[in-house]
Amino acid sequence: MRNIDVTFISNGYPTIRRPYFTFVDQLVCALADLGVKCSVIAPQSITHSLIRREWLNPLYRQRITSAGNSISVYQPLTISISNYKILNFSVNKFFYDSAVRRTLKKLTLKPSVIYGHFWKPALSAYPYAKKNDISLFVATGESKIGLKNNNSYLDGFSKYLKGVICVSSKNKKESLDMKLTTEDKCIVLPNSIDSNKFYKKDKALLRKKFGYTQEDFIVAFVGGFIHRKGSKRVSDAMALLNDSEIKSIFIGDILGDDRHPPDCNGILFKGRVAH
Repeated sequence: MRNIDVTFISNGYPTIRRPYFTFVDQLVCALADLGVKCSVIAPQSITHSLIRREWLNPLYRQRITSAGNSISVYQPLTISISNYKILNFSVNKFFYDSAVRRTLKKLTLKPSVIYGHFWKPALSAYPYAKKNDISLFVATGESKIGLKNNNSYLDGFSKYLKGVICVSSKNKKESLDMKLTTEDKCIVLPNSIDSNKFYKKDKALLRKKFGYTQEDFIVAFVGGFIHRKGSKRVSDAMALLNDSEIKSIFIGDILGDDRHPPDCNGILFKGRVAH
């Protein structure tokens, strides 16, 4: 897979302070360790930084994988103003698209492939990819697609795509039903794990290590504390049970303004952990 240059377009990329979009980082690192030259463009919002008092990431940095391979990470600045529109024109999309296309033009070498992690980032890169005859792929995640193929521009984008990676057959069906792609361009690749890092261990030994009793029934939740992930629904269900022998572990964090933190009794751990 050497001599292939892939540029990933994403809505975010993790740092120590803000470990969001770790799943994108894991994919990029895996390909980099296979010998693929990888770069990432992940615009970051100035307004989010000011309003939420979050650190801005460096505009450019090198990410070194555990195997010692280098990844170029670009995080150009953009402006986001909620879902504000002018004459049905999305202000957020305008600034995001501009940041992506501006950075693509600055790349020293044109990539062999552009990989949009989800539909909107891929759409942002579409004009550049088409103009420079670069293969364009999209990964469509488990959440809402967020696009509707209802105009000629989107139709041209869908026809230009070389491939669509779907995480489930449901996701594939949604993409086909919305006429965003065709059957021959789709492949279903479910999300998975690195079994060298995540594997079954002895439950009794781990409970002893963390100071948990052997008798308690423990429910574990992993994901952002947002409505779509269901952290609060799990918490509310456990509160309804009101059983002192049922305990819980919530691994995750609040993401942005969508705040649904768990608050039931019997929480053994709640918060962020390393990958």
